[in-house]
Amino acid sequence: MTIKRFVEIGVEAVYDRAIRFLKEADQIISIGYSFNEHDSVSYRPLLTSVSNKNFLIVAPNAESSIERLSEEYPDIQWSEKHMTFKEWVNNGYPGIFEIS
Repeated sequence: MTIKRFVEIGVEAVYDRAIRFLKEADQIISIGYSFNEHDSVSYRPLLTSVSNKNFLIVAPNAESSIERLSEEYPDIQWSEKHMTFKEWVNNGYPGIFEIS
């Protein structure tokens, strides 16, 4: 087995486990991640596995991320908190388990 294939097997295992966790989650929260289109190869397998889930994005640019992502992943229930992690914590974690 090549080192490249060894790494691929490890990455596949991590994605498989992450997808299982996401499918079981009541709510998914992303903090500070912009979901840059150039990173879509890394997050696409995760987002395609979580239809009909509440997904909260906490980030200063959350609105623009949701605007773009909601078109590509319309089955996800998107919500946002336009704030930094520090602001989110200091405000008592708004958005956790709030239904959109």
